[in-house]
This record gives sequence, C-alpha cells and structure tokens, in this order.
Amino acid sequence: MQRLLANYYASLTDTAESQAARALSDQVATELPIMPIYHDADHLTVRKGVVALHDAAGGAGAGALYGTFTRNAHLWDVESGGNR
Repeated sequence: MQRLLANYYASLTDTAESQAARALSDQVATELPIMPIYHDADHLTVRKGVVALHDAAGGAGAGALYGTFTRNAHLWDVESGGNR
C-alpha cells in the first residue's frame, strides 16, 4: 500500500493518477478484510443529577422515526437540590 500511495501522490498526469488510483482500489478490494456490522453500538450516559434520555428508545441512528437522541434536548434539566 505504501508503494501504491507513493505512486499515486507522485502522479504527474491525469492518466498516471487514474492508473495509480485504480491500482489502489484493486489492492483494497482484494486484500483488505471486510467486517460487516449489523448493529449500531450506542452507549448513552448521563451525569448524575441530569434529567435526560428517558425516552431513548425513540431516537437512534439509521432508521430512527423521531430523530437522534438529542432531539428533545430542550426538555433536559438538572435536578434541583443535593450535590451536583
């Protein structure tokens, strides 16, 4: 890959650049492993004393019907009293 990248960066003509890009693409397609990911890893945390994310099921990444987890951030609050 280092050699192929060096050839790409050193290309002086459009034809040479296209050939180098094709060589890089072919190398990636044949040599790099692919690991499909079927689930989003979403880890939500809230600091103690913060009232937020009670309806986390309604917001998520791809396929969410109602936007992201921060869609209702205007409703978040800090608990009153006690240590923060």
